[in-house]
Amino acid sequence: MRVRTVRLFSSLVALGWSRRLWSVVALCFAHGSWANDSDHLELDEVLVTATHVEAAWDLPRSVTVITAADIERGTSSNLIDLLAHEANVNLRSFYGNDKFASLDIRGMGDTSVSNVLVLIDGVKINAEDLSGADFSSIPLDQVERIEVVRGANAVRYGSGAVGGVINIRTKRADGGTHAYAKITAGSFDTYGSAVAAATGSHGLSLDFRSSLNDSAGFRDNGQFFKKDGALELRYRGVEWLDAFVRAELHQDRYGLPGPVSRADFERSSKSRRGTDAPDDRGETLDRRYHAGAKMDFGQAGRFDGLISYRSRTNPFVIGYSSLLTVREQESTIESVGRQYQANHTLPFTLFGYSHEVVIGYEREASDYERRENGRGYLDRSQ
Repeated sequence: MRVRTVRLFSSLVALGWSRRLWSVVALCFAHGSWANDSDHLELDEVLVTATHVEAAWDLPRSVTVITAADIERGTSSNLIDLLAHEANVNLRSFYGNDKFASLDIRGMGDTSVSNVLVLIDGVKINAEDLSGADFSSIPLDQVERIEVVRGANAVRYGSGAVGGVINIRTKRADGGTHAYAKITAGSFDTYGSAVAAATGSHGLSLDFRSSLNDSAGFRDNGQFFKKDGALELRYRGVEWLDAFVRAELHQDRYGLPGPVSRADFERSSKSRRGTDAPDDRGETLDRRYHAGAKMDFGQAGRFDGLISYRSRTNPFVIGYSSLLTVREQESTIESVGRQYQANHTLPFTLFGYSHEVVIGYEREASDYERRENGRGYLDRSQ
């Protein structure tokens, strides 16, 4: 096979083909014979999860899977830095941290916050006011697997999956007792710590995780502090059942340094790092509670159920004035959201092909309230 291919290539060169083709063929021969099946690279099957498991190459989509091992080998300190390295995933960040960052897939632009769906263990975390997902509430130490699915996937993943889906799965206790601790430090007075402990026996497992990060930031009033915690109780004592309850807490405080003028940007590094808004700031308290179950009844199908509750409070001050009290100029966003999902998948074979019928119910409800400028301005509060 190799001799015939070389002779064919020699004829092509005689016809005036470019040297670039010769380089490609030579590189292929340098890595071994094409005809030798023992030299073929066999890839492990990669599975994508949504309502059920499916092979990645069976999806009519471009899919990237990032595992916990990939995260440990990488140098990224947060989720957005990690995902920004992936093809066709564009990062937009105004303050240099993951608090107000967004990820754009398939050129959604400013609308990416509402057209790129972000899921954590099947639960949507995009905000109700179309401001996007808060990536700062997802500690990288708790991530077991990330699946980036490019392209529209609303049928499988739900509303909002126009540009793509970022499906995140957190770590699970697999039995026994485990403990983990880590301390990090970086530039701009950046410090972090993370602890985790898990124990399990007879199909019942308890998992606790906590992390803390603090940074002064590159710019004046660019500080960012956050802490996260999660506690999960899971039961997998029988093959057909996987049930869990989980509570998550995220809290942060941040400065809002505002824009930099072109004159300050070009003057010096010191002026570039300065701010005209040294007292603008905000904070977030985000609480999430989930309960769910997966049941496999064999030929009778599979059932997936999930109930989720989220409470989020975000007070902030923009345009601080020393002539007013903080209460008079503080704005607040408060939201309470609930999600209900139930799906039953029935597989069957027809004409030699495998098929599935999925019957499901999904409901989202949220209460959203925004107060602007405290109570000090008539006709300006909304």
